[in-house]
Amino acid sequence: MASSGLHDGTCPVGVHKPHWEILELDHPDHVECYYCQALHSENDLLARCNLKCRKLNHKVRTAEFIHPDFDMIVFRLVMKQHRQGSVNENLLKLLSYRSKPVIEGSQVKRIIAEPRIVDGSLLMHVQTIYVVPTNRPSQKFLLDRNLLKCPHSLRWGAKNIRVTGLLNRRFKALTRGTVPMAIGSRECIGSSRCVLCPTEFDVSLERFEGQGEGGGILLFIDKWQDLGDGLSPLEADYSRAVGQRDKYRAIRGPKVMKKLSYESPRARFNEARASSDEVALAALTYEDRWELFDVDSSRWVKFLRTKEKNLWPLFGCGQPYPHNYIGTSMDVGEGRARETGELAAKTENIASH
Repeated sequence: MASSGLHDGTCPVGVHKPHWEILELDHPDHVECYYCQALHSENDLLARCNLKCRKLNHKVRTAEFIHPDFDMIVFRLVMKQHRQGSVNENLLKLLSYRSKPVIEGSQVKRIIAEPRIVDGSLLMHVQTIYVVPTNRPSQKFLLDRNLLKCPHSLRWGAKNIRVTGLLNRRFKALTRGTVPMAIGSRECIGSSRCVLCPTEFDVSLERFEGQGEGGGILLFIDKWQDLGDGLSPLEADYSRAVGQRDKYRAIRGPKVMKKLSYESPRARFNEARASSDEVALAALTYEDRWELFDVDSSRWVKFLRTKEKNLWPLFGCGQPYPHNYIGTSMDVGEGRARETGELAAKTENIASH
C-alpha cells in the first residue's frame, strides 16, 4: 500500500501506523489522524470550519509550504470522497485561499491558492504576489530570503541564489531605465523544479501603472505541487512536498540521492484547467469560511470565531494592510517602502482571472 510506510519522522514514536484503506471501509464519513489518534468527521468539519488538527498542520508545516489556511484533515477527507465518487464542493473550497494584501517586512504581499484533483491526486497552484518597492534597500531586503519554498530548498541553495541574482540584475536595469518594461507586460525571470519532491516554480515580473515614474513592479512566484492521494499526510512513493525541513537532503540530496522523476504538476494542472468545463473555484478569504459554514451558533463556536478572528493576523496573514498606508511614505530605516493604492485593485483583478 502506498501509505503503509510513513518513514519521515513526523509520526510520534511508538504510535502505530494504521492501514488507512481498511479504516476507510469501517468509517466512510470519517478520517483518522495518526498524530492525535482521533477520528475527524465530515459533519464536524462542515459545522465548525475551525476544527483542525493543529498538531498535524504544524508538524508538516502546511502554512509554510502550501498556504496559511491549508488543513491536512480537509485534504484527506476531500480525497477520500473523491475515491468514493462524490466530492463535497464546500470542502474543496476550504482548500483554496485568497489573503488580503498584508505588509511583510518592506513589501506588500498577497497569496492566492487554487486546488484541483487530477488523476486521483490533489494538485495545488499557489501564487504569491509582491509589490516591489522602488528603492534599492527594500528590494535587497526582498531578495534576501528563500523565494522557492519546499522542504528541500534553502536560502543559500543554488537555485534560489540563481533566481535572486537574476531578479537583482533585472531590478537594477529597471531602476536605471536601461532595459525598460512596458505597462501591463509580463516577463518570465526563470523556472525551476525540485529534484526531490514534485514541486515546480515560476518567477515573473509585471509592470503596472502607479508607484512613481515608469510604473510599479509586481513580483509573481507561482508554485505547483502534487500532494498525492491523501491516503496518508505524507506519501511514501516519493519525497514529501511538505513536512520538516531536511537540511541534509536540501544541501546534499541531489548528489547522494537518486533524483526524482515525476510528471510535471504544472503541466497537469494547466492541462486539466484548459480541458475542464467547470468554473474555477473562488478562493476563500478567512471571513468567507465562516460565512460558508455558518451553521453552528452556539456560544462556544461564537467564542472560537472571535478568538480566531483576533489571532488570525498573528498566525496566518501577518499585519493587515492599513488604509492609511496607501499612497504614504514610510521610513526606509524601519524597513518600509513607498506603496500606492493600485495594489488592492490590481490584486483583485488577478484573483478574478
